[in-house]
Amino acid sequence: EDVGITCRLNSSTNVVPNVRLIGDTNFSGRVEVFYNDQWGTICDDFFGMNSANVICRQLGFSGASSFQTVGEGIGNIWLDDVMCNGDEQSINQCLSNGWGINNCVHSEDVGITCINDISYNNVDDEINLISFNALWITVGVAFVLVAMVAIIANKKRKIVVAAEIENC
Repeated sequence: EDVGITCRLNSSTNVVPNVRLIGDTNFSGRVEVFYNDQWGTICDDFFGMNSANVICRQLGFSGASSFQTVGEGIGNIWLDDVMCNGDEQSINQCLSNGWGINNCVHSEDVGITCINDISYNNVDDEINLISFNALWITVGVAFVLVAMVAIIANKKRKIVVAAEIENC
């Protein structure tokens, strides 16, 4: 008899959108989210400290110290009317108008300042995991695991993208 199987990620793995801060430091700047293979911004409408705290925790910080309108983004405005209650694990769990649905212009892009409490040892090659995003996709008869990992290495944030092909 024929037998079929389905490969999937472990149910305990949370797939969350990648988030970054564009600014002069690794803990403060304009918020950008990676969605649909493109970076885009978040509008400041209804954005508050709860939302800023969620994003900072998603980036590996303990929370946020402030948020502000910073503008100057380019590309898509991915999220508008973002309202978090504060206990979400990632920004995509917060209420919003939905991905790409907005009535904003880039002068309304939001920025945040996270509490800069990520500490480093004096070891140059220490690596700390900040976030892990993964997705199984099907390519023909093979399953491809695409992973994006945010890490701190040598006191700098880095994004590592990897793919692994599994033929079930």
